[in-house]
Amino acid sequence: MIRANLLYIIKENKILLIYKKKGHGKFLFNGIGGKIKENENIRESVVREAKEEVNIKVKNVFLCGKINFDDETGLWEVYVFRASDFEGIPCETDECKPIWFDINNIPYDKMWPDDKYWLPILIKNKKFRAFFKIRDMKIFEYYLTFNL
Repeated sequence: MIRANLLYIIKENKILLIYKKKGHGKFLFNGIGGKIKENENIRESVVREAKEEVNIKVKNVFLCGKINFDDETGLWEVYVFRASDFEGIPCETDECKPIWFDINNIPYDKMWPDDKYWLPILIKNKKFRAFFKIRDMKIFEYYLTFNL
């Protein structure tokens, strides 16, 4: 199983998404994130990914959800975090380009197909758990629970 994290920074009615230029999710918008290293704490991993991907130091990250995925690349266990505070200015790297979106104008049509199900729950600051089976960018099976 591949363990990974995602981070969504929400501040002043805006959400920071990254446009992936390479790797898993290439050409899609997503949260900041990546694989958790062996023996790495999940909270430390999301702070590390924010520094590597967009050169910011996030503060006060909160675990909001856990999603299990079954896709063409394997089985994933993804921990989803939310933050509103950080140091630095998000900047483009070789891997991605950070872009702020109005919270009411999220480009779900250019994101993973599952995001439209659980991201609104995260935005409302509620906790959730989910499972998605995805093939060819289509959802074949899923469950979602929230308010845990």
